[in-house]
Formats: sequence, C-alpha cells, structure tokens
Amino acid sequence: MLKLIPCPQKMITGKQNFPFCRLENIILPEKTPQSLLTAVITLADDFETAAGKRLRFAKSDIGGRGFRFQFVSGNSESEDYLISADENGFTVTSSGEKGLFYAVQTIRQIIKSGEGVYPELTIEDTPDFPARGLYHDITRGAVPTFDFLCALAEKMAYYKLNQLQLYIEHTFAFARHCEIWAGSDPITAEEIIRLDNFCKERHIELVPSLSTFGHCYMLLRSKRLRDLNELDEDASLLPFSFYERMRHYTLNCTDERSILLLEEMLGEFIPLFSSKYFNICCDETFDLGKGKNAELAKKIGTTALYTDFLQKIIAIVRKHERHAMFWGDIIAQQPELISTLPEGTVALEWDYSKDSHIWDTAKLSQLTENFYICPGTSVWFGWGAKIDTARSNILSYARKGKKFGAKGLLNTNWGDFGNVNLFTQSIYGMLCGAAAAWNIDGAEDFEYFNSALDKLEFDACGVSELWYKFAETMTLHWLGIELLTDTGENVKNDMFLQKLYNTDPEKLQADITALEELFEQISIKLASAHPADKQTVPELLAGLKMSILMHKTALAILTGDKIYARCVADELRSMEPRISALWHKRNKPSEYYRIKDAVLKLADKLDSPDEL
Repeated sequence: MLKLIPCPQKMITGKQNFPFCRLENIILPEKTPQSLLTAVITLADDFETAAGKRLRFAKSDIGGRGFRFQFVSGNSESEDYLISADENGFTVTSSGEKGLFYAVQTIRQIIKSGEGVYPELTIEDTPDFPARGLYHDITRGAVPTFDFLCALAEKMAYYKLNQLQLYIEHTFAFARHCEIWAGSDPITAEEIIRLDNFCKERHIELVPSLSTFGHCYMLLRSKRLRDLNELDEDASLLPFSFYERMRHYTLNCTDERSILLLEEMLGEFIPLFSSKYFNICCDETFDLGKGKNAELAKKIGTTALYTDFLQKIIAIVRKHERHAMFWGDIIAQQPELISTLPEGTVALEWDYSKDSHIWDTAKLSQLTENFYICPGTSVWFGWGAKIDTARSNILSYARKGKKFGAKGLLNTNWGDFGNVNLFTQSIYGMLCGAAAAWNIDGAEDFEYFNSALDKLEFDACGVSELWYKFAETMTLHWLGIELLTDTGENVKNDMFLQKLYNTDPEKLQADITALEELFEQISIKLASAHPADKQTVPELLAGLKMSILMHKTALAILTGDKIYARCVADELRSMEPRISALWHKRNKPSEYYRIKDAVLKLADKLDSPDEL
C-alpha cells in the first residue's frame, strides 16, 4: 500500500504492480518552467537512489517507458493534477505549473514507499485550503542557519505546503538598530533575500512576520528604547527571564515615537520579501493599559486603544503596498471591529486546544472572508512534543476552517521558553498540518498517517505509534521545570509551577516507568532506521530523553530524595553537551547559552533539592 502525505483526494489502484527499474525517461513540456525543472531533477535523484540508474531527460517523445509531464488547457494558477500510471510509466497532467510541481512530489513519495515497484493507478488531486502554511519561531532562542531554512523549505514543498512565515521579535539584523538584535546571531537581509528566491522556486510564499505591538521584550530592554515601554519601569535593569519574555512587554501605543520606530523598522524589513502580505502579529498585548495609558484605558477601553494603534501599523503596511495579517486574539473580544479594518486585511484566528473551542470561528466568518485558522504543533514548553494534543487540535480546527471558509491553514511551530525543542519534535505536527491543509478527510485516518510518516521520515515501522503513546504519557514539561530557576517576578504563582508541586509522586513514578519503557521500544525501532535526514533519530531520542529527565527532576523535588536528586542532576549535566551538539547542527549559536545556563542551574539546584 502506498504511503503518501498528504493523502490524495482520490486514488484508485489496480491489481498489477510494475518495477520502477523498467522506466527510462523524463519527458518534459516544451516550455518547462524553472520550478518544474528543479522538481524533476530531484525526482531523478530519488529514482537513481532507488533504481540504480539515471533517467534520460527529453522534450519530445523518444520512445520507451518513463514519466511524461504535460500542460492541458485551463487555469494556469491551478494546483490540481492528474496522475495515471501503467506498464508504460506515469503520465502527469495539469493546467498549472503548481499542479505539475505537486504531482512530482507525489511521485517522489511513491518511489520512496513503493519498495521498487509501483501499482497501476489513477490519482486526481486538489487542495482543501488555498494557503497551507508553517509558522516557524526563530526568535525565542533558536535562530536557524540559512542551510537549515532551505532544507525546511524543501521539506515543506515535499509535503505540498506553500507558505512559510518566520516569527521574529528581535532576531533580524536591522541596519540602524543593532541594539535590538545584539548577541542573538540574527537572520540577515542577505539570507532573507536568498531564502525568498529559494522559496519562490518551490511555490512557497515567504511571508514576513514581525512583532510590532506586544512581545517586544528584547527591544524594550535596550537602553535606547526602554522608555517606549507601556509599563513605567526600566526593563534594562532587570535580569533576563524566559518567563518575563513571554509575559511582557508592550509598546506604548500613544507615544508618537513608537509608530516612528515601526515606520523605520518596517521600511527596511518589508521590501526584502516578494510576498503581498506582512504579518504584524499584534497578539498578547498583556501590558496594554496597565502602565502609562492606564487612565486613558479607563476612559475608552483597552480594545479601543488596541484597535487605534493596530490601524496605524496597518497604514504603514499599506504604504508598502502589502496586505496586513494580524493575530486575532485581542480583537476577538469585540470582533465587529474587524469590519473597520482596510480591505484585504487577514485575521489569524489561533487556537491550540484539542477541540479548538476557544474562538467563535462561525462569527468570524460572518464578519470577514479573509481569515486563516491557525492550529499548532504543540512543541512549545517542552523538549518533547505533545503530538497527541497537536493531532487533535490540527484536525478539529482544519475541519472547522473548511466548514466556515477559511482561506488558509497556518500551522504554528512556537518556541516558548527558549525553543528547547529540537526540530524533529516538530515533524509529527508539521506533517499532520500539511496533511489536513491539503485533504482533511484523508488526514483523519490515524493508522494510515502514522505508517506514512514512519516510511517517509524514519524509514522504519511502528515509531509514530509509540511516539504518540509517549506523548500521551507525558504530564510535565520544560516550562514547569524551568520556572524553578527563573528570575521572573511572578514565577512562583504560575499555574505550571503549581501543577508540578501538586503532582502525585506515585503517579509520577508510574509515568516515568512507562516513559522509559516506551523510550526503549522506540530506540529499538530506530536502531535499524535509515532516514534521509541523519539528524532525525538523534534529535528525537534526545528530546524524549530530556522529557523523561523533566519528570525525574519533579520526582526528586517532590520526594526530597537527595541521592536520587543528585543522580538526576548528573544525568542533566551529561545530556547537555549532547543537546548542544545537536542544536548547533541546525541553528546558529543564537541563545543556546541561555538554555545551557538554565539546565546547569537546574542541576545545581538538584544537588540541594530542599532549596526548591
């Protein structure tokens, strides 16, 4: 049985199978677009690996069996495609360049999962959502290397994703504001320009995204810009805190210098991208109306304060002839205000609950046609992903988005509290999002999806099912543990820390035993795996191991067992160099030093558990 992600909308297979090694040619259209040529070269590489020979390229019928790509009349922007396969090979047709490009990705997966043969088949395919995106956090600790960002784009194209957004608060190398990004190893203008071109060749729209209202922690900690803080405090004098970075800070929206600063920053940032969109974020403005604007907020309300500044930012975006995107959590309190925003503005409705119940998508759809639904990979807060939560969240939200006419599904891959999750932890949620965005009906087959992921990503059987069970068993995460050493002002009252202290030690010990057994089973499965990405196996295992150590840390604290605590401390110290080595293979040094410091501080605390 073929293992494909996304599952095609319609696939009919016959009884006969044919060996790939009989195929000889790739026949291209006379006018072959660059994206198709790039794709079929990769297909030829995959074929050579599987069949041991190189296909001949041609633009005319030279006879023999092979792959034939043809344009037919119709919509040139279409993503639809038709594949027919028989003893003579594959015939692929589409009216659009994108359709042929995505057909190539399907054939590549057929080669990967076919074990040397392909069946007689017909595939008719088209996506459920026009925009199918990944929102990747590159600001909370990990700034990826350029090579990894290109590899990420390649993987996205392979799974038919067509939009990439990189979340940035301070990690872009602004020419006039090095005080914002200093020490973060930021992404550069050159890297963005090159990545934008790389993505376009793979039919991926690289959409700029920058925090412009809330989540301006590092900006407002700089001595030059600290007085633009809504809060009446000097953040530059306070110690760094993962907790405070998530909870604060918000720009003073009535200070004219705030909008002048944004005009300057956006004037440099936006033109680097060819996208017609710009995501201004504007989410979680927690401090709004709680400091310098407290009196004004009492008079007109925080939502009015918010909307006025939002419109000013959107006006800047429109000067650059772009359409603004923004996170809809604040305006959701008065959703009717969406109608006051300029035409073409896109509201991003996010929801990370298992049943996607937080916002009223039906009401949003009545107010605007321009909205995306935004589920998440559930990797944030932990070394190991909560893929059980991610799957439920993504599928329920995709179903709701399709019902109410969302224009896109933007799957978020956040990195809260240091972005400690190594990239492989995001794979399950990322691929689940890709599957649901293309074909929600096909994505709901749990066993099929897991077996397809096993084949395409791990080249091993049974890994995804065990990984899923591991996620279901996890009860504690990096967030609750990190707070034990965080300097944040209100850390002690945080619900995640309270959850740790309220955990039943006997239940926790049982969970640790179950997690260790699952880890051993996964390790055995992966011992004979040969994934194309050599980082996949060590990253997955390292993340799961650190997840177990978080549970062990909690148990040491709850029981007060000093011998056990010191053993866990030594395990943490031993794991840190391994995590460091894996981290630096995909990321710039960026803020790894903060993670290292937090892990080693935690180990030191475990040497004296009675202090926790």
